[in-house]
Amino acid sequence: MSEIVLDNISKKFTTKDGTVEALKNVSLEIDKGEIYGVIGMSGAGKSTLVRCINFLEKPDEGRVLIDGNSLDDYSKKELQKQRESIGMIFQHFNLLMQKTVLDNVCFPLYIQNVPGKQARKKAEELLDLVGLLEKKNAYPAQLSGGQKQRVAIARALASDPKILLCDEATSALDPQTTSSILELLKNINDKFGITIVIITHQMSVVRKICDRVAIMEGGQLAETGKVSEVFSHPKTKVAKRLIRQDIDTDIDDNIQATDLIRNGEIIRITFSENSAFEPVIANLVLTYKEPVNILRASTKNVGGIAKGDMILEFAKDSTKKEEMKKYLKEHEIEIEENIDIYGGDI
Repeated sequence: MSEIVLDNISKKFTTKDGTVEALKNVSLEIDKGEIYGVIGMSGAGKSTLVRCINFLEKPDEGRVLIDGNSLDDYSKKELQKQRESIGMIFQHFNLLMQKTVLDNVCFPLYIQNVPGKQARKKAEELLDLVGLLEKKNAYPAQLSGGQKQRVAIARALASDPKILLCDEATSALDPQTTSSILELLKNINDKFGITIVIITHQMSVVRKICDRVAIMEGGQLAETGKVSEVFSHPKTKVAKRLIRQDIDTDIDDNIQATDLIRNGEIIRITFSENSAFEPVIANLVLTYKEPVNILRASTKNVGGIAKGDMILEFAKDSTKKEEMKKYLKEHEIEIEENIDIYGGDI
């Protein structure tokens, strides 16, 4: 049985400009112990969705079930108790600036009336877990962004949650710090078996640690599946656009260098584990005696598996491109056609 079930939930907000449908009939299931990514552009509804999981936002329609129990059926006191098992970390940390690092981690324990000595002992253990025990007497203003987020993670773990919700938890961090925070979350998942739901607009975050992903657009689910499958076979425009954003930094310099020869058909290819070490492109050129322009090439970590990824361009006057595509497919290369790296959707 899935640990988290969102059953046909909808949520509207009334603003001065009218009614906004933040969620429209969203249904998904998240299994116990997995790391599940929810990704979308700004305004897609992903943050509203994650806040519905712990009823910080109550859906207008539909049900939220945790371990088969509907949150709608709980009394106010029961719901508060249930929330203790659902930790949450935020983009901007939400630390108490006038409290020390240790007191910040102790805070939820004090609310639960845990004795002071016991609370401090547990807080120190959690700070050691996130690598910040030596900062226990410091104040948030004395910490870097990554250190503040580690304190926030320790605080979220203080109540021994079985679910951890991360709402854009790495968006305010630089790439190196983001990687260290994601590694920490992965270690927490491995050590404690906590189910982690990650809300993000960055495909790089999803492909690094998530098992499965839901892609949102306009308050609706556009696409769901295993991260490796979505990365290799994106079905919707929004999925393709998010993957494009993930590669745009790498491709920008190449666009300027190849601007004068952008007349041929462009395709995206993804190497499987079996084909990643073969000189497929070199053999392709030697076999068909036609040039193939490599606009971009890289290897990415997708769910712990190395995936080769290339953007290729056939010559404008190519007479053998269909044969070459067939050749690539026969060599276990995934192909995505009709790619426009110069302005359109991927």
